[in-house]
Amino acid sequence: MVIEWLAVWGLGQATAFVFKPILEDLARDAAKGVAGDYIKSCFKRVFSALSAEPLAKAMGQALKELLEQIQDELLDHDIDQNELRDWTPDVKQFLQQDSVKEALGDAFASTDPRLDPGRFAQGWQAITSRHKLPDGFSWERVVKRVSRKIKEIRDQSSELRAVFESQALGEIVTVIRQVPGLPPGFDLGVYRSAVLERYANLNF
Repeated sequence: MVIEWLAVWGLGQATAFVFKPILEDLARDAAKGVAGDYIKSCFKRVFSALSAEPLAKAMGQALKELLEQIQDELLDHDIDQNELRDWTPDVKQFLQQDSVKEALGDAFASTDPRLDPGRFAQGWQAITSRHKLPDGFSWERVVKRVSRKIKEIRDQSSELRAVFESQALGEIVTVIRQVPGLPPGFDLGVYRSAVLERYANLNF
């Protein structure tokens, strides 16, 4: 099942991807059942057993993109492949930060998938790192590319759209039910139609 998740996330067997072990650990977590603890912690209340598969697929693809962009940014600042392997524990610790997980989950749940580079910089600052990010390392560059990937994932997945549309409708219903003074069984749709009919021709 680990191999299947890696394939779904777009990671083949033969790859020079330095941070592949991090994704392998996440795939093992996902393979435990109901997509794993990491995916659940990213999506929180949006997550359910019914939505587990599309959410796990989407988040895995986003994480792969994020890790690739971090790797490319470090390589662009003259950190070679062998040295980069020593960064793996730091990057793994970085992904576990709440600010990072929340930012990724919010990008899928929000109407605007653009990520805030500040939340990722905050995540890196929170870890006990053995390495200092090189001068010129840009979280803005990294998250701009990851944001584009998340938008692409969202646009291409009808399952994912259905999950968040269902969540939004559920939240609307909950809010309406909390409005004081509405009698039990109040039909908002009928009320809306009546208001539109009654006041459609008002002259302002």
